[in-house]
Amino acid sequence: MSASKPWPVVILRRLAAVLMPALLCVMGIIMFENKLLYFPAKYPAGFWEPELMGLRVEDYYFYSEDRTRLHAWYAPARQGRVTLLYCHGNAGNLSYAVDHIKGLVRLGVNVLIFDYRGYGRSQGKPDEAGLYKDANAAYQFLMHTGRGDPRQLIIYGQSLGGVVAAHLAARQKCAGLIVESSFTSAQDMARELYPWLPVRWLIKSRLDAAAAVGKVRAPVLVLHGTRDRTVPFRLGRRLFERAEEPKFFHGVENADHNDVYVVGGRSYYAKLEEFIFSLAIPLAMLEPSTQSSHGEYKDES
Repeated sequence: MSASKPWPVVILRRLAAVLMPALLCVMGIIMFENKLLYFPAKYPAGFWEPELMGLRVEDYYFYSEDRTRLHAWYAPARQGRVTLLYCHGNAGNLSYAVDHIKGLVRLGVNVLIFDYRGYGRSQGKPDEAGLYKDANAAYQFLMHTGRGDPRQLIIYGQSLGGVVAAHLAARQKCAGLIVESSFTSAQDMARELYPWLPVRWLIKSRLDAAAAVGKVRAPVLVLHGTRDRTVPFRLGRRLFERAEEPKFFHGVENADHNDVYVVGGRSYYAKLEEFIFSLAIPLAMLEPSTQSSHGEYKDES
């Protein structure tokens, strides 16, 4: 009959069996944080013939401050005098927003939507600092090409893009900020998604929209679906509470995370139209732009 193992050895082995998976999980979060946070769809994934869906766009490339080459679409509206800088959500790329952009253009709004680094046709790999740099590059593109005037510029962001948009609006002049289906911070989202794991203490990314939106000195509109299964409705309300006045909140009944504009329909677009054009300065009051020609930014492919 074999002798039994000393009880300290048995306990240590059992502890190792329990703790090792947790340790591997912690190491995985630390080592692969960006891959766990971002879900880019690279070209050719997506819908790259928007004209087949009735949307006319112009292709542009420009560079972020660290020389990362970025791709964007500019969709002009007929006699559009207001421009919306569109920061899209996490999964996919700019081509996934064709239907939404069509609705915005129908309102008479010019739209510039760009892909963050690592998404669509843009170079690089996504990370938090890079996303903020890319949004600023898109803003500078509008300013330098004469396609944007801060007094006529609305910054819009959906989901992850809401965080990016809030940070941009906190640093740059704009007429207003629209945040849709977004969250307060990465830590709050980690607490919601993994309440039993210490993820919120392990991730380095902050994605702190709550702090950023509190620094925005322009009117803010926050929209959120009441049945959002990705970002809880209460986080949208909490983000709204952190914004300064004037601010407006619009809950879309029965909408999930990505279908707010679909479920909201006419009332959704009416709310956007009311907000956007209440901020726009009449064209006659604007001085002619002195910015340079946009030719240097044309498609280089």
